[in-house]
Amino acid sequence: MPIEHASVRAMHKPWGVSDLQPWSDIDGTSDAVGELWFERADKNAPVPALLLKLLFTSGPLSLPKTVSV
Repeated sequence: MPIEHASVRAMHKPWGVSDLQPWSDIDGTSDAVGELWFERADKNAPVPALLLKLLFTSGPLSLPKTVSV
């Protein structure tokens, strides 16, 4: 399998943080960053597409309850 480069996108969230070290040098001091999205840089890459998200939180997040049937 060949190595692919990823592009990174910062997603600003109210529960995010301003310091993303050591994961990124992106400055979140003006608008807190809650997620970094790493996506395939080549838009012509074959599917399935890959998306890796790193979450950065300044507080606990709520998770939806799963219902067993």
